[in-house]
Amino acid sequence: MSFVNGAMLWGLLAVAVPVVVHLLNRRRFRRVRWAAMSFLLAAQEEQRRRLRLEHLLVLLLRCLAVALFALVVARPLSAVAGLALLPGARNVVERVLVLDDSGSMRYRWRNQSSFERAVRAGTDFLETLRRERPGDLVAVHLASQESAWLPFVRPGGEGVARALEALPELQPGGRRLDLAGVLERALAREEGAEERRRVVYFLTDLRRVDWEGEGAARAARALADEAEDPQGDRVVVVDVGPRTAPNVGIVSLEPVDTLAQAGVSFEFEVRVRNFGAEPVRDLPLSLEAGGGRLPLATLAELAPGAEEAVRQRYTFAEPGPAALSVFLPGDGLDLDDRRELALEVADELAVLLLDGEDAPGPLAAETDMLRLALAPPGDERWGVAPRVVLPGDLLARELASAPMLIACNLERWPPRLLPALGRFVRAGGGLGLFLGDRVDAEAWERQLGPRGLDLLPCALGERLAAPGEEGGLRLAPPAEDHPLTRIFSGEGNPFLGRVRVLAYRSLRLDPERHAQSKVLLRLDEPGRTPFVVARPVGRGLVVLFNTTADLAWSNWPRLSSFPVVAMELVRLLAPASAAGRNLRCGEALVRPLDLARTAPTAELLLPGEEQARQLHAEEVPGGGAVLRFADTDRPGRYALRLRARTGEVREERYAVAPDPREGDLRPAAPERLQAAFPGGAVSFARPEPGQRLLALSDGERHELWRTFLYLLFAVLLAEQVLAYRAAHHRRPASAPPAGDAAVGLAPPWKIPPAGGAR
Repeated sequence: MSFVNGAMLWGLLAVAVPVVVHLLNRRRFRRVRWAAMSFLLAAQEEQRRRLRLEHLLVLLLRCLAVALFALVVARPLSAVAGLALLPGARNVVERVLVLDDSGSMRYRWRNQSSFERAVRAGTDFLETLRRERPGDLVAVHLASQESAWLPFVRPGGEGVARALEALPELQPGGRRLDLAGVLERALAREEGAEERRRVVYFLTDLRRVDWEGEGAARAARALADEAEDPQGDRVVVVDVGPRTAPNVGIVSLEPVDTLAQAGVSFEFEVRVRNFGAEPVRDLPLSLEAGGGRLPLATLAELAPGAEEAVRQRYTFAEPGPAALSVFLPGDGLDLDDRRELALEVADELAVLLLDGEDAPGPLAAETDMLRLALAPPGDERWGVAPRVVLPGDLLARELASAPMLIACNLERWPPRLLPALGRFVRAGGGLGLFLGDRVDAEAWERQLGPRGLDLLPCALGERLAAPGEEGGLRLAPPAEDHPLTRIFSGEGNPFLGRVRVLAYRSLRLDPERHAQSKVLLRLDEPGRTPFVVARPVGRGLVVLFNTTADLAWSNWPRLSSFPVVAMELVRLLAPASAAGRNLRCGEALVRPLDLARTAPTAELLLPGEEQARQLHAEEVPGGGAVLRFADTDRPGRYALRLRARTGEVREERYAVAPDPREGDLRPAAPERLQAAFPGGAVSFARPEPGQRLLALSDGERHELWRTFLYLLFAVLLAEQVLAYRAAHHRRPASAPPAGDAAVGLAPPWKIPPAGGAR
């Protein structure tokens, strides 16, 4: 029970006034004895007990009237669920306040965001508990956090006081709401903890994408047992979101070209969606890059629910870390009005060419023709810097620093390089393989096959020769469009007929072992032997050519299509410029480290912060180390500063984007909510202005001053009746008749004081 005018309760002290008056009145009279008094005393002895009881009741009624008057003025409040003094009203209840801090809660309407509304309601709730339920236990959870933001404490303690100060500083992130996970964490109990009734207050915008579908079904299953128990835990879902919310947002910003190089046009694609119920016209898009902002495109019209893609090109002037930012005009949800794309712009691609046969003479080595295809002589810049190395000269540290390695007619792999080769490919390096007569198929299977590093995209078979009368085998048209073999696409393609393959190996693809391998090009012969096979391994890629890089097995290296495929191979094997640099909110930022070249500590600067955070390397199973940062709830641009052992500082940029579904603000349908959560375990409410959260679970408070006023009137009436009876009681049967002795009927307190008697 609480009071509107609590200070007026001091008026209860006035209950002592009737008692004091009664005691003072008893002292105003003194006893006077005379002879006839003995008859009066004998008559009064019969009524003494009744009179004392009446006098006591009158005094109690007068005290009660004063107390009721004080309560009427104080205006007490109580809940319908039961008065505070009723049995069971003080049982300890565990109350869990859950704040939805997903990206959609940033939506602003009526000059306030949904999250600010939730924080205000949560603050009022905690303050109400401090006043009315100080014996309960309360905890606060944020939907994005695995552990409680505020563990269970008493509402009147310092923990709640600190929480009230920190709540206004909270901000929503960009990740999506995990409905089932949040409810499971809010209802979870520690092993051995006392079993108490628990009520969860879930403040959310109640979006359709969160509360309908598989997530809601998982949450309903988790609450199935509670729905069958009338005394079980309860969840009160409080809707603080808008009923209608128009919104246009950027749902993706992706690279079309995998490789970004300085001075080379780079293509990217941005997709925009209208989440509202009305069409949007003349919507401008702008691009920010290189320190300036320029118009990107204007969308003439975007229908409700429609999505449109815009492709554009941008040329980076300098190599190094870079970022593209695309903007929309601001609306109620700023979360999806901007999207970042982080890149590492390359200058010249270093390509290691591993030569299996370093023969003397012009174009005699295995890699000579491939090297000329990648870097033709002349002054024109091609953006590729090939370097030929021999198996005995290649060092593990060189391999670790190179973006790709292309091996040509290598007999077998040096055992000392095998561990570094496996790490290189799985960490994102590209591996190209050209076969030849020197290749020891058994050694390759043992080293690179399933029993070794498991890098080969197929099993190597025997060497075969093409029929001599036909001048070699031709290439079959590619079955699908792929950048590496696009030059051969199309029926009647002239490049297909010019290639003649004189020798090749039989290649076998096992459906289980090579499930991820893809044949990009085949020979035009009855067996349709694979000619180009690609397989992703870890974060890297392995591409195998069933021919040599020189003229030993085919005439292809002297044809014009060979340099085209060679350049596409380099772009395909090169680590994507955006690879590992663009994350979703909540996805951990993981950066592998080579501790031999890089210091084990780094600095990470978050969006909107001026002070960088310190990161320390973690060891990973199998060797190596990584930098890890998991708190990526804040969307925007992150800057990672690495320090080399030489003292040089290098910066890398990362972009964290929100879940694109956070822009869908359509509210959940009430009938679907009831169907998804049958029973009484979950209730849904949209509180009116001024309505308290505690009232949604314990009942609404009502003022009781009218009830106490009615009681006051009843008490005053009863006091008047009893006072009249006490002063005008009937004469007893044994009393003397009316006459002079009748004066003895006056009660003792009516006898005038001495000096006043007549």
